[in-house]
Amino acid sequence: MGASDYNDAGKLVQWLGDALTDVESVVDKEVRRRVPTGRHDRETRLEMIAPPVIQNGDPDQIEAFADELLAHAAAERRGR
Repeated sequence: MGASDYNDAGKLVQWLGDALTDVESVVDKEVRRRVPTGRHDRETRLEMIAPPVIQNGDPDQIEAFADELLAHAAAERRGR
């Protein structure tokens, strides 16, 4: 069943879902691109990256994220 088989409400929901997926992709790219400037930036970035990494289940992405968490812990210990 494709979007052309939906009624008007279904087509709207499909369109909104596609638009939100596009927004989510742009946000994810921006979050990964940014270099945090302090504790708050670092924590916000990690909080935003965590769910997709965990949900994806890719071992390489999980390992890279774990490295970022370790770097965050080290920065916290240094008081940054």
